[in-house]
Amino acid sequence: MPLLKPLPKAVENLSVRQLGAAMRVSWQAPKTNQDGTPITDLDHFAVYRMSYDPADDCLECRDTSTLLRDVDPDFPGDVQVVDGRYFLIDRQDLLAGRGYQYRVSAVTNGGYPGVPAKIRRPYLQPPTAPKELSATSLERFIRLKWQPVQPVEGMTLLGYHLYRATGSAPLALSPLNATPELETGYDDFTITVGSSYRYAVRAVWKRDDTELESELSNLVTVPADGLQ
Repeated sequence: MPLLKPLPKAVENLSVRQLGAAMRVSWQAPKTNQDGTPITDLDHFAVYRMSYDPADDCLECRDTSTLLRDVDPDFPGDVQVVDGRYFLIDRQDLLAGRGYQYRVSAVTNGGYPGVPAKIRRPYLQPPTAPKELSATSLERFIRLKWQPVQPVEGMTLLGYHLYRATGSAPLALSPLNATPELETGYDDFTITVGSSYRYAVRAVWKRDDTELESELSNLVTVPADGLQ
């Protein structure tokens, strides 16, 4: 029997998070094959999705996943790649009260998948967005303010996440602030004088052990000539 080519390890740091009415699936490429050799023939990532009932969650039940997306690492399309991390948005037929499992594999040339990584989360009715986001350009920073969100029964407010885009680029899928902002304001010092920025904000909530984010607020733009 000829020796089979080594297959990739599982993708690293697979996570899923609800952003408004969508699920954000993110992962990093494996560094080596299962035998420890470098991966030289990675073709794409295969992302599968399965719906389940959170009230009758059976981890050992038959996997009924269907292919959601193939992601080419060289031409990822609308999948954002930041510091080697892939961010995919799933908005396809998501139903409140259902759960969704995502399975991601690195696939080599010829269609041979590596070890699959799996993660699952319940999908909840998305909370409403913060309102009246405004932005003011000041010397060397941009000041953002918004209205506080109203309480949501059964959920705990953890704070707010800011999302930013530079120029005509799409809004980032990872937040500008590493931890939720507890106040209803934020000063962005990580700007470049002469650039133009767009911002939106989401409220971060927690129900039981699940964190999720609200819909996006209004989008505000700070023109390049507004920076002093």
